[in-house]
Amino acid sequence: MPDLEDKYRDRFALPIDGSCPVLSDTVLAILSRRSIRRYTSDPVPDALLTVLLAAAQSAPAKSNLQQYSILVIDDPDRRRRLEDLIPNCIWAARAPVFLLFLGDIRRGRRIAEMRGYEHRNDNLDTFMNAAVDAALAMQCLITAAEASGLGCCPISMVRNDPQALADLVGLPEGVFPVAGLSMGWPDETPDV
Repeated sequence: MPDLEDKYRDRFALPIDGSCPVLSDTVLAILSRRSIRRYTSDPVPDALLTVLLAAAQSAPAKSNLQQYSILVIDDPDRRRRLEDLIPNCIWAARAPVFLLFLGDIRRGRRIAEMRGYEHRNDNLDTFMNAAVDAALAMQCLITAAEASGLGCCPISMVRNDPQALADLVGLPEGVFPVAGLSMGWPDETPDV
């Protein structure tokens, strides 16, 4: 309980109100999470990245449609050009891992077309479901990455010029950026 009280006070600057059942280490880790913007140069092993992507794909999704995609941007030229698109976050483009979480309504359109159906879901609800699915996947990946000792920082700036980003990575129609995510072994311990 003292650990919970300390973490809660660190996050909210308030004492916790009332007693709380025993919490798992995962809940305590979530309460103490922080964005990491500086990383060591040590690479993230491919096997670990594969498991983290599997954790992302294990996220809940609206109607289990999984209307998102995750793009690993590892090409050095694309990484350099990404720096121009997120000039206030150059450190993110230089992180050991940079992921792009995308809303993907193209997949549903293609499945309807393959089955000979009209796709009737091109509306705000479909857009929202795709954006939320991508965010849920990103959060599951962040939780798994941080449990593995990695640090992460979501990057909303990837939406500042969505067409330039689409051109950079070759996004098809119906696929749009939700957020970037820088990731690596922490080289700082900022406050929560």
